Amino acid sequence: MEKTITFFVNRSTPAKLEETITISKAMKRMTITSKTDWAGYIVIRDEKNRIRLLRMCGYGEEDFTIARHASHTSPGGVPGPVGAGRWKICLYLFPEFFETIPEGETIPLRICISGEKGELQETMGSKVWVDRHYREQLWLGYFNSKEFYSNRTGWYLGALHTRTRMSGGENTIREAVKRAKADGVDVYVTTERNVVATGWKDSSVMTVPGVELTSCFGDIGLIGIDKMPERLEELIESRGTKESGQYLYETVREAVKRGWILNLEHPFQKGSEWKEDAIPVSSLTCMEIGKSMEEFAKTSILLDRLWGEGYRIWATKEKETLIHCEALTPEIFLENIKKGHMVLAENRNSELKIRSEGEEYLPGDELPEQNRKIDIRIYIESARKPEVYIIHNGERIRMDVIQTESGWKAEEKIRFRKGEWNWARVEAFHPEKGLLFYSNPVWQGKKKLCD
Repeated sequence: MEKTITFFVNRSTPAKLEETITISKAMKRMTITSKTDWAGYIVIRDEKNRIRLLRMCGYGEEDFTIARHASHTSPGGVPGPVGAGRWKICLYLFPEFFETIPEGETIPLRICISGEKGELQETMGSKVWVDRHYREQLWLGYFNSKEFYSNRTGWYLGALHTRTRMSGGENTIREAVKRAKADGVDVYVTTERNVVATGWKDSSVMTVPGVELTSCFGDIGLIGIDKMPERLEELIESRGTKESGQYLYETVREAVKRGWILNLEHPFQKGSEWKEDAIPVSSLTCMEIGKSMEEFAKTSILLDRLWGEGYRIWATKEKETLIHCEALTPEIFLENIKKGHMVLAENRNSELKIRSEGEEYLPGDELPEQNRKIDIRIYIESARKPEVYIIHNGERIRMDVIQTESGWKAEEKIRFRKGEWNWARVEAFHPEKGLLFYSNPVWQGKKKLCD
């Protein structure tokens, strides 16, 4: 079986292109080959209207395969029988692609569908997450949230914002896993851009399903998902339009209902600045502080303001977030993100100690009502002397820094006010090198405005 689908495209063509093909008898595989250089998303649904492939195109490989086994199925695909019946091919073209078409011209966009073997650069991996008994949406029913990776209690390095070639990134899945290992990453979250990973390579690096949703109303990472968001295809189709705001809002509501972690990404990035009407502040679990000192300054000011208003929103960083876990399973990892047991550190040897009334606390912990005095000690491993601050109820207090044999230490005592909303965090940076350490706050009490 071989069929070529041709779409004729000009600048006024709708972003969504759709074609139905009939497969007369079951096949071992379906290979999809792009014969035209284009950019966008491809979605393929089988004879039962189930998604069998969802990924970004126009980057990397041209051939994608859907087959019975994962070892022959492309990333973003769902392994299983390629049954006889009517299959639907849907393309969502990027606005940037239309800009490459000369004004007034129409070009052919060709997709070839066949039962032949394609030239696969990689497969989806041995760990299949998608439950093959799903209906229309992708359900990650085979992902094991209780899989055990370590019994060590301590800090684990998480890469919470990632991408592979599945959604326009530079690396294959294999390369991403290899790089994560080399960087000492313990947990890798698959936040492909508007694409849900259906499986992954088996690795000592713990992998957790997620997805990044992009829009002109803000970008969010959903961490710990158990299914494809209901409105994902509508979000892809309406990219860059006002309608995407409503779809994003509905997806945020779904995420809150299902208990997914909402991580607001780069809230000040031009073109995707955070719009609170689409992503309500009350829905957020975390907020990414950005890479540059300028981004950090803006985001930390915003976070401190929100904490002052009573919102408990935890800071994260793409690949430098340390999460404290009593052992390592996906379930425990996700629970500790929700609790805010996180610090952002350039060097994992830096250490923070928070003590009150003889007990030790983690960043993100709620202190008992009777605890007033808090002793904060921090050790920073850095060649250059850092500036270290406590931010206590919004007030910045510079700490005295003393050099040690291998770094720098600082200590400060603060006092929480009785019967009030209190919070305190620590940050350290070097004027030239940038952010070295950022802890999420410990807190006490509540503010009726938000709670």
